[in-house]
Amino acid sequence: FRSGHEQRHGALREVREAAGMIEPNDLASAAGMQAFKAFLAARKISANSSLVYSRLWRQVEDLVFFDGAFPPPEDARERLVKHLNSLVIRGLSPVTVRNHLVVARYYFEATGFPQVTEGLKCPVRVSKKPTPTLLEHESQALLAALERIDTKAKIVFHILLLTGLRLSEFLELKYTKDDLGARRLKVKNPAGKTRHVYIGEKAVELFGKLGKRRHPRGEKARLKLTAALRRAAAVAELGEVTPSVLRMTCIVRMLEEGMNPEFVALNAGLDKGSPNSRRRLRQAVVEHLERREEYRNGR
Repeated sequence: FRSGHEQRHGALREVREAAGMIEPNDLASAAGMQAFKAFLAARKISANSSLVYSRLWRQVEDLVFFDGAFPPPEDARERLVKHLNSLVIRGLSPVTVRNHLVVARYYFEATGFPQVTEGLKCPVRVSKKPTPTLLEHESQALLAALERIDTKAKIVFHILLLTGLRLSEFLELKYTKDDLGARRLKVKNPAGKTRHVYIGEKAVELFGKLGKRRHPRGEKARLKLTAALRRAAAVAELGEVTPSVLRMTCIVRMLEEGMNPEFVALNAGLDKGSPNSRRRLRQAVVEHLERREEYRNGR
């Protein structure tokens, strides 16, 4: 009598021994697939999962094999790594990338070439591109275009450019004359946390022009404002510009002017504890300075 564990591993052993008789050039053929399915059955993988794995392998095998022939294990491994990296670059989920690796690992184990995937790990997803920023002449062109399209939207986005507020924070903002007099606003972020944002004289002047009665609020106002911003960006030939671009532009300019990074982080409500946030901010600063230098040299 053998336990279920012994029976399963005995079956796996038999499958691997049988796989040793498969010629390398047959691995992409029906014989290889038959060994693969037998391997999945020996691992007690359900019929539905086995079908999914088999279909998934069909997507991978053409990228790993060359003209239906099995390349040397090193080449097969290199091809598989390139395939996994391409999935990450295309933005597929980590689960999908992992499934492709698992299927390849099962297949090569089943067909007697476990060294192809031995020690192979899923590639790490590249952190998303830092939010781009606007140079001085670009922000002036954007504001000029907004002036022609919607003067109210121009005031709103000029405030965002000067204060670093999120559009959602601005739409929910409540303030008094005393707040403007003290040049300090109490802001609630999308997560419900509050902070104080210090503003300059120009921002106070813009708030005065806007007036509390004309202060935009709600989803309808957000859609109208973002539509105006898209149109203005197209008129100014700036490509895609979002409220996040204006916010990051303000943050980078504050750092560029020599303001204390701790103050900038608190004022903007940045997550200082997140390594990804710090990395993206550093990348955005470097990119901003490089673009500015290129503009000055090319002008």
